[in-house]
Amino acid sequence: MYEYLKKLFGTTDDGQPEALTFDQLTAKIEAESGIKLVNLSDGGYVSKDKFDAKVTELEGVQQQLTDANATIQSYKDMDIEGIKKSAADWEEKYNTDTAALQQKLADQEYEFAARSYLSAFPYANDLVKDAVFAQFMAKEFKREGEKFLGADDFMAEIQKNNPTGFVSADPAPQDPPADPPADPAKPKPSFAPTDPPADPKKRRTLSELMKLKNEHPEAKISYD
Repeated sequence: MYEYLKKLFGTTDDGQPEALTFDQLTAKIEAESGIKLVNLSDGGYVSKDKFDAKVTELEGVQQQLTDANATIQSYKDMDIEGIKKSAADWEEKYNTDTAALQQKLADQEYEFAARSYLSAFPYANDLVKDAVFAQFMAKEFKREGEKFLGADDFMAEIQKNNPTGFVSADPAPQDPPADPPADPAKPKPSFAPTDPPADPKKRRTLSELMKLKNEHPEAKISYD
């Protein structure tokens, strides 16, 4: 460990280290440029490992300062106001597009629900169906869950005011066709029932004879 001190001492003729006085040792140490003595209690000595560690630490700090200065300079070179405006523009566009998309989805859902509700009514044709749908959408009925508030009264009024626009579930019975007018050129048919009338001189009417035929299918029909 102290081999580097050997050169401060000479050797005797028999090869043994030469004895030095304190003054002689001090003089040789001061003359040797590669040796420096310090008092450890004064903190004047730092081991090589600690010194190298401090050098590495200082180099790291210096690099951090260099990087920080470069970053700060890049911020100074930026157009901060321009960046803020660009960010605000993008935010506004996002909010506008999002609102438009949400409104479109809501409109589609409303239209689908309206068509589903109106499909239950028996329209006379597609023209009536399309006209009712247009009037219904123009009303902009508010919804409560799946129900359109006021829609039932609206459709009842529509059907009342436009009866021919809807197919009735119970159509009114039609009158039977009237008997065609008699042709004076042709003789009127007469019937000869099996049972003659009580009064032979009185000819039965056509309605009476048809009733009799219905009641007595075996009755014979003849023409005069």
